[in-house]
Amino acid sequence: MAVAQLRHQNLVCLGGWCVHEDQLLLVYDYMPNLSLDRILFKRPDCPSAPPLNWERRWRILSGLATTMFYLHEQLETQIIHRDVKTSNVMLDSNYNARLGDFGLARWLEHELQYVAPCVDSNYEFRLAETTRIGGTIGYLLSESFQKRNTATTKSNVFSFGIVVLEVESGR
Repeated sequence: MAVAQLRHQNLVCLGGWCVHEDQLLLVYDYMPNLSLDRILFKRPDCPSAPPLNWERRWRILSGLATTMFYLHEQLETQIIHRDVKTSNVMLDSNYNARLGDFGLARWLEHELQYVAPCVDSNYEFRLAETTRIGGTIGYLLSESFQKRNTATTKSNVFSFGIVVLEVESGR
């Protein structure tokens, strides 16, 4: 399953793409309220953003939680986003949360929690491993700093918890 095939009310939809002069150009839904970090943290580049009331904060977190459930449980394969953070949570015209930026995402089998068969003859499966840290410091599990980084749903849940903390505290 490719990112372009994902359909959920709380995902930023990939509308199209093209390659121009060796550059990949992606076209996503327009998000007029920008990203959650710009609204939440009152950044200087967005001074007119209204403060988020508690009802709106709850709706944003609820929408993001629904998205995480969709990615982890409702698809044929699990999708591990690996970079859940406030700057990747976009806000539509009604301040609904839309998760975007799947550049670090990994796809995993559900029951086995594994992705790729080993090359040996007994076809054992292994976890999706990378040699690079995937994600943003401050949103990562401490296990992510080991020599090998194993992608699991736990890393997304931990990052979601950090987002919840930031939304609740405003910092």
